Amino acid sequence: MGQHLKLIAYCFSIILISTPGVCADNEKSLTELTRWMAHYYLEPSPEEIPRILNEIASNKYFEKPELQGVFSGFLAGVFSSNPEKLEEWLKPYAEQSEIFVINICSALWAANSRESRKMLAFFGREARLHELNALRVQGMLESEPPGIESMSIKTYLHIGYFWGYFNATGNSVSVYRILEELYPDNKENNPMVWFAAYLSLVNHALTQEEVYQILQDTVDTADEELAQTAKEIIEVVDKEKVGNN
Repeated sequence: MGQHLKLIAYCFSIILISTPGVCADNEKSLTELTRWMAHYYLEPSPEEIPRILNEIASNKYFEKPELQGVFSGFLAGVFSSNPEKLEEWLKPYAEQSEIFVINICSALWAANSRESRKMLAFFGREARLHELNALRVQGMLESEPPGIESMSIKTYLHIGYFWGYFNATGNSVSVYRILEELYPDNKENNPMVWFAAYLSLVNHALTQEEVYQILQDTVDTADEELAQTAKEIIEVVDKEKVGNN
């Protein structure tokens, strides 16, 4: 990639937490956390989630819009896999900041289990929410969330949600949804999303063999346009790997 693309890649790697090592020294905690998250799906360790929730709350990560998607997606995946743990994990956080509670509620809504809805109702009753956010939680309780297959990607920040969910579950649908943003029409109509999708796929394929394999499968199974884009990403990744050896 040229210098301009490298700069863009650097910015998006921070926004999407695709390459944890780019964080500044004063964000060492975030670097370590995202490294841990990136391969959670390979060896899930739900016993660590109370510590992770405490770290997210203590460092006020949900107050940074660029981090909300990836953490919400990750927690949605973890919550869906561990419904029996939700009450134990989350009851201590009813007094947390409103933005923390709303993001937790969004993850609970997406998890869409009986237990997650019970905790969603708990936060609706016990958390100190302004009227608008109280109505948002009530709306979640009264509706079904979109599945990962049908969620829309309206801005580049939404892509972080899909990566967070993939890191928690290993669900390849998340990666395919990001790949679908790479059709040529999307590059013209929403270039920020297109570049975010492209660069995040490069970064993840460099560090996660499972993502690299999904790209290879896409070359063999997708339509011509998407297969060509996946092939180009693989070529970039292969060159980067050679350059790093």
